[in-house]
Amino acid sequence: MVAFADGEPFFMIDPDIEEDSEWLICKHFKHINDVVQHYMNLNSLVITQGVILCEKCYQRVLDGRSKEVIDSCLSLTAAGWEEIFGLAIYTANRRLLTVFKNQCM
Repeated sequence: MVAFADGEPFFMIDPDIEEDSEWLICKHFKHINDVVQHYMNLNSLVITQGVILCEKCYQRVLDGRSKEVIDSCLSLTAAGWEEIFGLAIYTANRRLLTVFKNQCM
């Protein structure tokens, strides 16, 4: 869960999620900037039962190549997931807001 203090984000673990639970993250989201760019390009994220995939990896799963996709995923704890994706979405939203403000002025 992302919370804000003095306009800056800080992260709190959702009390309903066990801190040591594992999330498998698509290899295309290795770095926070990858997530930000994906989000800024208005691409979809597929989030289901502890797995987060980009559209390309999800399509590979639909094509019957799920073992290959899962084997290539990165493992994150719930706290790591919340921090990376929370910060990425916060960063992307700030960028979009800045662009919007600049276009309206």
